[in-house]
Amino acid sequence: MHYTHWNGNIAKYIDSIVIKDFNHVTTGCFGGSSLKGAHKNEDGYILLTPSEDSTLAILFDAHTTNESLLYMTERIEACKEELHAYCLKEHQEAFPLLQSFFADLLNDKKLMDDCESLNGETAMLVCFQKDSFLWWLSIGDNSLYVYHEEFNELGQYRINPRIFYQWVGNQNSLGLPLPCFSSGAIELRPGNNRILMLTDGVLEIKGRPFEDDAYLADIFANPPKDQAIKQVLKTVKDKEGLDNATILAWDAKGHRQALRPSR
Repeated sequence: MHYTHWNGNIAKYIDSIVIKDFNHVTTGCFGGSSLKGAHKNEDGYILLTPSEDSTLAILFDAHTTNESLLYMTERIEACKEELHAYCLKEHQEAFPLLQSFFADLLNDKKLMDDCESLNGETAMLVCFQKDSFLWWLSIGDNSLYVYHEEFNELGQYRINPRIFYQWVGNQNSLGLPLPCFSSGAIELRPGNNRILMLTDGVLEIKGRPFEDDAYLADIFANPPKDQAIKQVLKTVKDKEGLDNATILAWDAKGHRQALRPSR
């Protein structure tokens, strides 16, 4: 099983850009500028890559403290064998099983009770890609993009809505009378699809250049993933971004004849 996780307790990366490869996934982290007051890193991720054709990635962005991030990582890590088994199944089985797993986890009474004693809360973005399909669940304002010329020529880059005032933790949007989150699934297009996940430290810098989805897509269109990530994080560093900035990126092949409109 290919599993890894990182969070700011493991390494803060203040004033530093660190890019690593984990199997076919490239990760990039910048912990923030100390000149602007950065002194802690409350981002984190979990990566599970059973094969070249399947990736489960979970991206966290906590605030106040990273207690909520560490708690969620511990809960998910305890089930990594189960998750790995789900990821290996055919996608007709894998996607419903994973959707049910996270629904049960996030609505668990013990989790709800434990969250009340946590200091702070975290945004959480789950993405599972297998073969030509991608499923996501988002609580909060982390961002997910898919880059493919057939999507991009129609102006589609971002996959999930960026929604504020949603978290898991002491303030828990899943504990409301109507649980609040977003979720969806898409069919990837034939050929190469580049998948990108990032925390808001990438977006909320001086001038906010990367809030322009087309501009961000242009950076990731052709270069190797590590070069594109380095370019983006260098801009965050040069602009003395205060918030932690984390990026996950990988390429996925669409092998099937994708849907097209009737003629």
